[in-house]
Order: sequence, then C-alpha cells, then structure tokens
Amino acid sequence: MIDLLVVDPSVSVRKTLERLLEAHGYAMRGVTRGGDALHQLARQRPDLILSEASLPDMSALELCQQGWLSGVPTLLMSEHVTEALRLEARDAGALEVLTKPLSQHDLLRSLARHLRLPAPPIPSPAPTAPTLLGSLMTRPGLLGALIFDVSGLVLEQVGTVIPASLYQPVLAASCPVPARETLVPVRETVMPVHETPMPEAHVQAARTLPVGAGLATDTAPPPADPTELQCAQLEYPAHSVLLFRLPGRAGTVLVCLLQNGSYASLIKYYLRSSPFIRLSGHV
Repeated sequence: MIDLLVVDPSVSVRKTLERLLEAHGYAMRGVTRGGDALHQLARQRPDLILSEASLPDMSALELCQQGWLSGVPTLLMSEHVTEALRLEARDAGALEVLTKPLSQHDLLRSLARHLRLPAPPIPSPAPTAPTLLGSLMTRPGLLGALIFDVSGLVLEQVGTVIPASLYQPVLAASCPVPARETLVPVRETVMPVHETPMPEAHVQAARTLPVGAGLATDTAPPPADPTELQCAQLEYPAHSVLLFRLPGRAGTVLVCLLQNGSYASLIKYYLRSSPFIRLSGHV
C-alpha cells in the first residue's frame, strides 16, 4: 500500500484528504507542522509527501529539500500559486505545486503520475450534484456553478470556472471554526455594490457583510436551522456571486456566478422551490 505523509495545519483538510485517499487505496499519515513531518520522515520513510506551502513552524521549501535528500518526492499545495512559488518549489526539489481548492480527480491523477501508478478513471457524476448543477445552468443569468467541500475540495463544477478568490473571503469570515460554520439566511444577505469600478485583478479585496449582518461575530452565532436554505451574496463590478449552504448536505457549499445582481433573486427563488433541494433537510 502506498504510504502518503500529508502536512497541513487544517484539521478539516487532513480529514477530507484522509477519506479521499484511503478510499482510493492509499495509506495516509497526517501532521500539522513541518517539524512533525521531519520526525515522521526520519522514523518511517513515506512514498510521497503532500504538504501545504504555508506551515506554522518552518518553510515548506526546507521540507521539500529534506524530502529530496531522503529520496521522497514532495508535492506542495497552496491557495495562492504564483510563478515565483513554482520556481522556488522546483529549485527546492518539489515535483509540483497544486492549487487549492483541490479537485479530487486532479489530485489523484497527480499522485498516480508521480508515483508511476495507473491513471485513475474519470469519475462518474454523482447522482445529485450534476442534476442540481445541470438544472441551474438552464437558469437565465447564470455563468457557472460549483459544489465544494468547505475543506477545499471541488466536488462538481459546470460552466465558467469560478476563481476561489471570489468566494473564499466570505467563507473565512463566516466559518472561523468548523463547529460554528454558518451562513446567514437568504432574506438577510445584501451585499453593497462598490461605487467605483474595481480592476478584475483586485476583485478578491471585496469585503464581506458587516458584523451586524451576522456573517462574522466575536461570539458563537445561533445554530443554523438544518432545514433552511442559507445564502450569502457578494457583488463585484462585473458579476455577482451567491454562496448557498444546502440543507441536508453538511459541509458542502454551492457557489453560483451570475452576470449581475439582478438575477440573484431568480436563482434564490429557483433553489428554494427546486425539486432537487427539499427543505425538509433531505437531498
């Protein structure tokens, strides 16, 4: 069995990767810090290291160098992949830098390629998500949609690719702790439009709803009703983004990219009455 060492400060990322990798025949050890990874590397040499590029105690590039010296291939992953990071990682001995949120198929394909294993089969569509996303793509004004696990794995995607920078800021503000993850109900989510045009390259600077609106608080928010469709709305100069936490699908978020905010109410109404989303808490 292939032994993988996963290094990531996020417990939810490690747990999600553990479920995915073990389901595909990999054995996984997960650690939080680079120092722990070096200890594991000396104790029992893994077949491959998969590490977050930003570690709390040391540079991931140093970990790549130690892996290279030990003959262990290393893959890095980061939400902010730049050409400079790719060059530095390559010089340190890393094989590749993967972009978060990770695609399940792309991750498995990269592992198979670098470990010289048979390429994974193209996954069959899940029974519910493609039907939901396919139905959404028939709605006017919708450019693209995706469903992803809040730990970072994109589960399904259709239409225009939605950059993570458009929706990650509001998730970071509204979900500081996994146990307290919640988005405010549809009726409360109004996002002010920027008064002056903002260059596309700076679109990630858009701010989330103020504290009083319920997205970010210093105290634990009231528990969300598991049978209630919940949504947050972000307005950018060229388009709108809707984020839905779907009832009955804990830990997954639906992201919709719209031509503009005028279509938001139509999408919200459609989802609340959609045959693919039952507000009884079952999907």
